[in-house]
Amino acid sequence: MSKQNTLTDHDAIKKWADNYDATPSVVQTDDGQSGILRFDMGGDNDDLEKVTWEHFFDLFEENKLALITADDSNFNKFVSR
Repeated sequence: MSKQNTLTDHDAIKKWADNYDATPSVVQTDDGQSGILRFDMGGDNDDLEKVTWEHFFDLFEENKLALITADDSNFNKFVSR
């Protein structure tokens, strides 16, 4: 099993995303509000809306999240700090 990492540093998260061509995104709610944070990994997913890094990290901090990743994998999961 790959080693898991818990990331909260914005630069470390951007570096991980760059390594996997992951774009900061959100799942839109029915009322058009920004919902759950996700990364668009280049798949065909109409539910995701790409957002700026600034907006992404505003939501990340407001919700006190951390990003779990695994070495040598595009696995990622947002969790509460």
